[in-house]
Amino acid sequence: MPSKAVAAIRNAMRGVGFMFSELSIRILAAATVLTIAAGAYFGISRLEWCAAVLALSLIWAAEGMNTALERLTDLVSPDFHPLAGMAKDIAAGAVLLAAIGANHCVPPRLARLTAACPIRRLLTTITQHRHRRRIKHLVFTY
Repeated sequence: MPSKAVAAIRNAMRGVGFMFSELSIRILAAATVLTIAAGAYFGISRLEWCAAVLALSLIWAAEGMNTALERLTDLVSPDFHPLAGMAKDIAAGAVLLAAIGANHCVPPRLARLTAACPIRRLLTTITQHRHRRRIKHLVFTY
């Protein structure tokens, strides 16, 4: 039984590694580091840390699901198909909704910092939505 648990953890970690082949995940990683650094700099409270970690976790989970769905859609439908495009758009929309929700969880001290600088845009970069012939970046900014 323990060997199955170890294998499951190993496979999950390998999946996290695969996520980093996406540009949107690398941007999210940079935004996560900046968010943690800003939280440490401003000395946010434990409750604010919980809100920040919850918001970051929500975005990471949504991006991971979006990436997995995009890869699976590309496997099943290598050529452009309207339903494949719709599935990718729905997944990207879910990430957008997660990011909007996470934006409302940003601790007030961090919100004051990010409202006046370009980090706000970086923190709210949502996803990269790819079609066969074009690349769109969905960015939610104020």
